[in-house]
Amino acid sequence: MATGLMMMSSIFFIIFASLWTCHDAASDTLKPGDTLNSSSSLVSASGKFILHFVVQTIDGSNTSYLAILRNKPGANKAWIGNRNTPIPYPSSPLLTLDLNNTLKITYPGGDPIVISSAPQTSVVVATLLDSGNFVLQEVNSVNKIDQQGMKLGVDHRNGHNWSLLSWATSYNPAPGPLSLDWDPNGHQLRIKQAGVVYWSSGIFGDGRFEFIFLMCPSRDYLTYTAVGDPSDPEPEWVLYSRGTLFEYGTQVAITKALTVMATTQMEGV
Repeated sequence: MATGLMMMSSIFFIIFASLWTCHDAASDTLKPGDTLNSSSSLVSASGKFILHFVVQTIDGSNTSYLAILRNKPGANKAWIGNRNTPIPYPSSPLLTLDLNNTLKITYPGGDPIVISSAPQTSVVVATLLDSGNFVLQEVNSVNKIDQQGMKLGVDHRNGHNWSLLSWATSYNPAPGPLSLDWDPNGHQLRIKQAGVVYWSSGIFGDGRFEFIFLMCPSRDYLTYTAVGDPSDPEPEWVLYSRGTLFEYGTQVAITKALTVMATTQMEGV
């Protein structure tokens, strides 16, 4: 009897240890049929970024959003998956990569929110990269990723425009009135309001950022890195609805859209 109890205790220990191990070993990937609930997360391979559901208070009501953040305290929400469709809290949302290669959010009482989809001719997984990108990629594909890191520009192959869109307000992540994009013809940054250019940078350089340009028949885009600041190796730009572009977590105003006309005329843009 005592031996039986010892064996049973050992079995329970193994089961609990396995559950604990699974809980600690966070994954960076969803496979077909996998789900992510409101209490779980994806963490990129080296732990730089985390993807999970967050709760945001808007006008006194709590709502749930799928978000990507740097994996550190006080991080900015770098990406929101359901900006146009806030989910009532609590409602137990699920992120699912279904067997049809569709990445979507589902929740009780609401229509599915499709994040992305891929042709059913291949097996795909959804992976959170150390660049902060969340991508659908083919299993065992040789060419999985075009370019790591965030970018502003145009993919001429499919007409896709990489741009930054402001929040509606400081607390509401719904699409706001302003966008920041890259002008592939004038090779400058632009802030637009309702499709109209509100500010343009001219030759943009203040010594703080190093800009990397790629211009070829298929793509035309810009990326940037910090210069000479080891304490800020991965700066983030945030476009606010009031028309200012800031480096997140600092008082560095990259530009102020309210000074646009005088600035652009002086620079001859």
